[in-house]
Amino acid sequence: MGYAEAALYTKNFQKAISAVKVAVGKDPNNIEALWLQTRIKYHTAFEDKEVLENINSLLKLDSSHSGALDLKKKIDKLRHLRQKGNEAFQQKNYKDAINVYTEALNEEDKKLPTALNAVLYANRAAAHKNLNNFDEAITDLSSAIQRNDSYVKAYIRRGQCYAELDVWDEAIKDFSSAISHEPFNSEYVTLLETAQLKHQEFNKRNYYEIMGLGAFASPPEIKKAYRILALKYHPDKVNSSGISPFKAEKLFKEIQVCYEVLSDPQKKAQYDRDLQIQMQNSMNMGSFSSPSFTQTNFYPQQQQYNNFNNFNAQQARNPYATSSW
Repeated sequence: MGYAEAALYTKNFQKAISAVKVAVGKDPNNIEALWLQTRIKYHTAFEDKEVLENINSLLKLDSSHSGALDLKKKIDKLRHLRQKGNEAFQQKNYKDAINVYTEALNEEDKKLPTALNAVLYANRAAAHKNLNNFDEAITDLSSAIQRNDSYVKAYIRRGQCYAELDVWDEAIKDFSSAISHEPFNSEYVTLLETAQLKHQEFNKRNYYEIMGLGAFASPPEIKKAYRILALKYHPDKVNSSGISPFKAEKLFKEIQVCYEVLSDPQKKAQYDRDLQIQMQNSMNMGSFSSPSFTQTNFYPQQQQYNNFNNFNAQQARNPYATSSW
């Protein structure tokens, strides 16, 4: 069973499953193989009842198997903590819920995460979201998706958090991922279309608008604005300023691009000429549309996120989730 054991710890679950299947096929009472099969199930199953079925089958053959007994005790503890966290969440005691979910997640093997914990991360994210801790919610939802890449609700919830922070390109990616699993879900399609419209509006700003300046601002004004904004959104400063790190990262990159052009006399002169022409043309047409940020190719063309597994309803609609948020 050494090959299967190695496959498990390198997270090559398919190879581990295949090797164990062969061993159990040869000897259905092979305790070592059944125990490894149970551990694989523990790290890959999306519901703990599947793991408990394996544990109970093993204990019928060896009622004193210490590994199986310890794992059963661990799952029982996680069930208790999950229920306790869900009750706190339902009573809107979100901080208490976060603490309980955190206690449960501290039981996880960091080197070999379990799919079961995808729901715990998503539930803790829901509590963070209700406290407007969008960055923490996004981090937890990313952990949930790492453990279950078919977790549709996690994509939707993370997209909604990105939308709260005006990080529209990431919101679009997540809504697109959800639709790749549920292409006929009209609610998700609406979320995607809204995010796409918001993204277009957000990117219609010109460089001066992004930096909070009037059109054709002078070099000293540009330099002053850049210093203020670069300090405000610098990664080393945002943690103490209360600004969302996810949003600050986007804004920091934007102002870097703007300043790279507006601080260079030749590039600024060309940009101003283009802006003047756009303004004049728009005025002649009865509407004004300045050169947008996307016209600089700062944002790449959105890619299609369709390389995911087919939607699995049992995985996405886990009964242990706190709510339909």
